[in-house]
Amino acid sequence: MGLFFSNLHIRASESVSADKVQETLTELLKKQGYQPAASADKADITLYLCDKCRQWISVCSDAMDFDSEQPMENICLPLSDRLSTDILLISDYDSDCLILNLLNPGTKTNAIAKVGYYPDLKIRSTPARWKKYIEDIDRWKAALRKEYTFAEDALETLSPMLGLSFEQAEFCDGIFPEEEYPGQIRTLFFTLPETMDKPELPRLKIKSYDRQPCTIGQFKVISALNVGGKSTGLAIVFTGSYIEHEEIRFRDVKLEYRFGKEPCTALPLELEKRQDVNGNWIYYTELPEFQIPPAVNQNLPSRKVWDLEFERQLNVRFTPEGNPRKRLDITVHFIPLKNPIDGQCGWRVWAGYKSKRAFIEATNQQHASLSKKFQESEAFKQMNPDDFDLD
Repeated sequence: MGLFFSNLHIRASESVSADKVQETLTELLKKQGYQPAASADKADITLYLCDKCRQWISVCSDAMDFDSEQPMENICLPLSDRLSTDILLISDYDSDCLILNLLNPGTKTNAIAKVGYYPDLKIRSTPARWKKYIEDIDRWKAALRKEYTFAEDALETLSPMLGLSFEQAEFCDGIFPEEEYPGQIRTLFFTLPETMDKPELPRLKIKSYDRQPCTIGQFKVISALNVGGKSTGLAIVFTGSYIEHEEIRFRDVKLEYRFGKEPCTALPLELEKRQDVNGNWIYYTELPEFQIPPAVNQNLPSRKVWDLEFERQLNVRFTPEGNPRKRLDITVHFIPLKNPIDGQCGWRVWAGYKSKRAFIEATNQQHASLSKKFQESEAFKQMNPDDFDLD
């Protein structure tokens, strides 16, 4: 997998300093509801400012892709307008495509340079619009036409022609080496306050639906996410017809969480066989002190929402052992103890279909439409209904 990053660079002048950029960015973010935060643990987003280069002041963030519409409208264009200066956006897509976009609404500047190709990215270079900014326009055009192993390698040639160092052109949160910028990086923290009138109950949902049946002897991971309020207390429950006579049991059962840390936390679970209030046999474990993190604020930038949802997801990892004919019956429930009925969620591979047989038929049809390469892999092989208990 290649590199993804976006950053922006503000052309510096006597009136456009790092202090002025910081002041203006803070003002723009406050208009969107953000408030400065004292530290990283109290922040929703982090911005980094670098003024290593005399001609440009650079900004990157853990939350914003500066090539998307929202930060373009809310940050980039207003920033250029208020500071009466040029803004240079640089975006790298999986190391396959590099986009440079020079903007200044005051001078009606909108110049684009593109290197490489990325699917569904309908952007074209406008070389003529760069002429008054590039001293050697022929060398600039040649650099854009050249083929690169990694698209960002083009910055070694392109960025110096703009008066920007290669290192600063790749300025990206999480990967910039601090030794390259001694004393030249400012870190700004911001929070986006929630606006709830009263505490909300926890409501869990399956994060992404896995449509592959469990395999005996191989681990399976099911993920859930809280879309409600923070809470304390969680139960993990396995249900199905296989439990009464223990036709399937589970080993190496773990609850995985705190994915923002490396490695994540893995808590071993001991399952107890018991009967529920209706007399059905279940495998049950309860964690009365477990802290369920709250829903991610959906008003945050999309990249930050994705990152935080990954960090806050809850995984149940388990390995089934026993009768393979019963594996379609495996059902996993995540139950918040303070909202057990309305707040719970569950996974069963054929959920959403009228029957197990209907699931097998539909899945086989989907797999048959895949390329031969995929059909030969174990995950997409045709399922034989006779291999399962379909009652």
